[in-house]
Amino acid sequence: MKPDSIFIQLNNATYYKGNTHLFDSLNWTIRKGECWAIVGGLGSGKTSLAEAITGKLFLRSGEAMFPFLEDLPETPDIHEASYLLSFQEESHVFNYANFYYQQRFHATETAGIITARDYLLRALPDSESILLVEELSRQFGITEVLPLEFIKLSNGQTRKLRIIKALLQKPALLVLDNPFAGLDASSRKDLHKIIDQLVVQGIHLLLTSYPTELPQSITHVLWLDKLQIKGKYSRKEFLGTLSVQQNGYAEQSQLPFLANKPTPAFETVIQFKNVQVAYEGKKALQHINWTVKKGEKWALLGPNGSGKSTLLSLIAADHPQAYANHIELFGKRRGSGESIWDIKQRIGFVSPELHLYFKTGMTSREVAATGFRDVLTLNRQITEEENNIIIDLFHYYNMESLLNRRFQQLSSGEQRIILLIRSLVKNPDLIIWDEPFQNVDNAFINQSSSLLQHYCQPDTTLLFVSHYAHEIPGFITRYLFLEKGIIRKMAYYSQKPS
Repeated sequence: MKPDSIFIQLNNATYYKGNTHLFDSLNWTIRKGECWAIVGGLGSGKTSLAEAITGKLFLRSGEAMFPFLEDLPETPDIHEASYLLSFQEESHVFNYANFYYQQRFHATETAGIITARDYLLRALPDSESILLVEELSRQFGITEVLPLEFIKLSNGQTRKLRIIKALLQKPALLVLDNPFAGLDASSRKDLHKIIDQLVVQGIHLLLTSYPTELPQSITHVLWLDKLQIKGKYSRKEFLGTLSVQQNGYAEQSQLPFLANKPTPAFETVIQFKNVQVAYEGKKALQHINWTVKKGEKWALLGPNGSGKSTLLSLIAADHPQAYANHIELFGKRRGSGESIWDIKQRIGFVSPELHLYFKTGMTSREVAATGFRDVLTLNRQITEEENNIIIDLFHYYNMESLLNRRFQQLSSGEQRIILLIRSLVKNPDLIIWDEPFQNVDNAFINQSSSLLQHYCQPDTTLLFVSHYAHEIPGFITRYLFLEKGIIRKMAYYSQKPS
């Protein structure tokens, strides 16, 4: 190999994050003209390797060489020349920890919060025209949300916005950490095209991704497993082994014991009658008529920005406009004297953004325990009974070692599993899983689906949201399709449609 063909090279590189030993003796060469994707299962180290490549981890021994820096005008270091877009990131421009979860639904409490347009403009280099922001926003299909406060954006819209922000920086090396998670099928297709265009334009790009989400411009794949490189492949070689990677097995223990719970007195869990929601004249939901009976299992589908999050916020007692509509939950109309906590006590909930709102310093055990009372902080002692329930669920995933780990230090996939556990700890009457399987592999999807079915007893109701058909559990029989705030279709299937 000619030395001048090397773009990045790791030679016996050993990396630490703080005092934690992550990678040992890594050897990896990226040549000029190659475009790599990093794939791997839950906790394999994909995000950590992306951090290592961009100089965010401590190199304890070995070499990390970046010959491409010598071709840049001012020969910056790797920190300045690269941009790692991780969707776990916190920003000095906007930090979710400074807000409470329901705040985005309260119009009077979002004044002064940065808008999507200003978020991008603050990232725009002085040498660039504002027209670049408008053009990228058009390409990503988010022009309409630019005037909105950042906190009001859906998960998919937020991801698109952050990708645009990264592109505005025009880094010499752009690293995208699982950019496809949370995007609907159309948006994923568009992002494939945009990534391919960026590579054609000469941008050096590296991404972590699902094995099934490899843009055409990806020439090579690195497979990680438990912080070790298990394979390096050309695109063709990897696609030939894809079935092996996809059929991974997650070790699991016996399903947790579930005590019998009283049969709920209500027959109707959710009833919407001509429900409408608008923000500053813009309609988010229009004429929603929908009834969910006790024990029904529903999939709620629709593209990014279709109104799914708003619909779920009305059910989860997070949205103030519930009182201006005819909405019945668990047999009682909203506003008839029930408290928010009366409703939340019956619901187990997970959403794509939920991990962003937990305070720094909480352990995984504490985060899971907040699910008993549906809060985001824990200002009390965990009871022995609660602790046993939590331990049983962690044991199911063989993740007892994470119980006392700081939640914010976990990988995004590990955080997702903790939040799934949190949603089940009280064995709720209504389970709401909103895009639950972001950043976890197929083995854990299958394992979590088995756990979900175990908790979905005959009287337990389920609402499930996903942009991937293969993630929808086979025991779901009812489907609601939303688009632009309108119910386009409701359907019942005796078995999962193909």
